[in-house]
Amino acid sequence: MDFLRVFAVQHAGTHASDVYDGLTPGADRWLGDLSEAQLRVIPRPGFNSIVWLLWHMARTEDVAVNVVAPAARRCPTTAGCVA
Repeated sequence: MDFLRVFAVQHAGTHASDVYDGLTPGADRWLGDLSEAQLRVIPRPGFNSIVWLLWHMARTEDVAVNVVAPAARRCPTTAGCVA
């Protein structure tokens, strides 16, 4: 299995199923039954809500991807890019 396939499988395991067909990632299994209010609860002072934690993880991943693959090299929807 090549690197991109391994990465895609691992990545899919942590992201929403509406992005990756046929897989049930952890986030959907763990959080799918929670209401928006439950996701926004701050359990106690000094802690963050689940929604904040998810945002923070996504933002951190975005920063890391931009370091490895600057915007000039990424173009998933632009004609002429290598798939």
